Amino acid sequence: PSCEHKLHAYCYRMRPDIVSVVHTHPLHATTLVNCGMKPGFFSPEFVIAAGGVLSVVKYLCPGSEGLALAISRAAKKSNIIYLKNHGLVVLGQSLKEAYERTLLAEQTARMQIIAALLGRKLKSFKFAEIKKLLALS
Repeated sequence: PSCEHKLHAYCYRMRPDIVSVVHTHPLHATTLVNCGMKPGFFSPEFVIAAGGVLSVVKYLCPGSEGLALAISRAAKKSNIIYLKNHGLVVLGQSLKEAYERTLLAEQTARMQIIAALLGRKLKSFKFAEIKKLLALS
C-alpha cells in the first residue's frame, strides 16, 4: 500500500455507500485549484456525477493523518475532492464510476483553463439549475 492508505480507509469509513476511492494527480484539475480558481459546474453530466457538491482541501502533507481526516470530512458531502498542491480524490459506487468521475473532473478543469486562456469565464450552473439536474438523476 502507498503512504496514502489512510485517506482511502477513512473515506470508506465515512461513506459506507461507496466501494471505490480513486486518488490521482491530474494535470489540469490540480493546476486549476493551485491557481486559486474555484472548480465549477459547466455541464449536466458533471453536476450529476459530482452530486452537486465539489470540495477543495488545503495542502496537507501526503500520507499524513491530517490529510486523511480533511479528505474524509470533505467526503461526507462530496464525491469529488480537489487537493491543493497535490491532486484529486474521487469516490464511487464502483471503480468504473469513480474513474469516470475522475475523467469528468479533469475534462471540466481543462475547459475552465482554456476559457481563462481565451480571456473568458465559463458560466457555472446556478443552484436552482443544479437542483433540477440532480432531481433528474
